[in-house]
This record gives sequence, structure tokens and C-alpha cells, in this order.
Amino acid sequence: MPRRFLSIYFPFLATDYALKQHPEYKGKPVVLKAAERGRIVVRKANEQALQEGIACGKTLADARALCAEVMVLDYDAEQLSQVLSELAEACLRFAPVVAPDAPDGINLDCSGCAHLWGGEEPYAQAIVNYFAAMGFQLRLAMADTVGAAWAVAHYASQPLQIVPEGAQAQALAHLPPAALRILPDTVHRMQQLGFKQIAQFMTIPAPVLKRRLGPMLLCRLGQALGVEPECLLPIKVLSPYCEQLSCLEPVLTVGGIDIALRHLVERLCQRLSNERKGARSLQLRAYRTDGSRQEV
Repeated sequence: MPRRFLSIYFPFLATDYALKQHPEYKGKPVVLKAAERGRIVVRKANEQALQEGIACGKTLADARALCAEVMVLDYDAEQLSQVLSELAEACLRFAPVVAPDAPDGINLDCSGCAHLWGGEEPYAQAIVNYFAAMGFQLRLAMADTVGAAWAVAHYASQPLQIVPEGAQAQALAHLPPAALRILPDTVHRMQQLGFKQIAQFMTIPAPVLKRRLGPMLLCRLGQALGVEPECLLPIKVLSPYCEQLSCLEPVLTVGGIDIALRHLVERLCQRLSNERKGARSLQLRAYRTDGSRQEV
């Protein structure tokens, strides 16, 4: 089975989440502010704010000078990290291996999954629709490698793109060097050397690239092309809380079942209380003497 990976990029993750908390600001320019070196600066801006010329890094005073109607909210990096984790857990309905890609992306190993939705196109569209219904804008790409999927999701012109099997080199060719997930300093040096597209250096001998631009570029290029291995660090799915009661003799009466159930619930509640957690639903699973199972 060929390996296939899917990369999701939320370009407005912070402001989309803020608008879910403040739906009255929908359709208006919104920025998230934070203190930085003694100044209040714009950390994130939604699409309407960007259209007004408000870019991330501008001071809040400059932002308000450009657009007096801009809505201002606080930037909370810890909260956004939690939001990304929750979105990654939601992706487990689409693939068994899901890895958050901080600060605003998720990578999936979707090998062998797309046929369950009728093919790669409807599979990818189902993911787009799922998050759109939650109020999140996203860009998405599928390819043979994590690196190629990430590059296309972040830098291709289309918000949803399926790279055919074995075509990652063609998909990468016209993208900028930054699409290879290299350091900004390396990107700057490549710009000084005149490299504006990956195709311009993709065929340059490896020793030359390594000598001029360092080993990281070779590694990232190899990962994107599929000649270097890359592993995802998947999220760990928590095991459900479970309590078990084994009886020496079958429980035959309603009263006995009630006592057993109360005993199990008390033990489970004690565990949840100790860990400061709660439960939205519980399931009772009982086994008959003939080995059959009954769930309630």
C-alpha cells in the first residue's frame, strides 16, 4: 500500500477561534494583541484586518490608525495550543495517525484511508467541510511525503490540492525555498543567491548545496522528495476510564445488579474526582453466563 500524507494549515486559527467566542465581530477586522518589548503589538490578524493593511508585528496604535473600527482581543498562546490539540484529536475520525504541527497545522498519515470516503478528492473535501462547519478556514494538501504535503498546503495557489503519487518533485518545483521548512536565515541566504523557486536548486549536486547552505536544506529537500525518512509524532489517545467487577457467582436479581452498579460507579467517581475530571456518558457492559455480552 503506498504511503500518503495529508497536511492541514489553518492560516487564521487564532482569529477564527476568537470569532467563535465573539460571533458579534464576524465580518469585521479583528486583531489579537500582546505585549512585546514594552509595546502592544498585533500578533494575529484576520482576513478583513489584513485587507485594511494591518499586518502582524505592527503596533496596536498603528493598526488603529489604519482602521479605527478594528476589533481588539487578547492573544493567548497557551489557549491556542490547546485548541490545536483538540482539533488534532478531532482528526482521529479521518486517520489513525495524527500529529499536531504547531502553531497552526496538523499532519495526518492517511495511508489506506481515502477509499472509505470514495477516493482522495471526497476524503479531502470531507475534512474541509468538517472544519468549515466548526468555523475554521484551512488549506489542505495530500502527497506521498509529509514535506511535500506541508509545502503545497502552505504555499500553493489552491487551498485544496491532491498531489498525484510520485509527483512531489513537480509539485515542489515552482514553490519558494521557504516551503521546505528551513530556517529564515537560510531562506534569506538563498534569496541573496537568487533562488526564488525550488526548481532552481533541486538538481544541484548535494555536496555543493551542503557546502553553501548547510545540511538542513539537503535533509528537508530529501524528506519532501521522499529520499530521506521522516516520522510523525502522533498524539496519544487516552484510554477510556474503566472499572471492572468480577463475581464468583452470577448476579441474578435486580437488587444485586443495582448494588454492583453502585459499587462500580462509586469507584469510577473516586478516580475522576482524584484527577479533577468528569464524564459526559457512561456505558455498562455485562457478560452473561453463556459468554454473550449486553451493553446499556
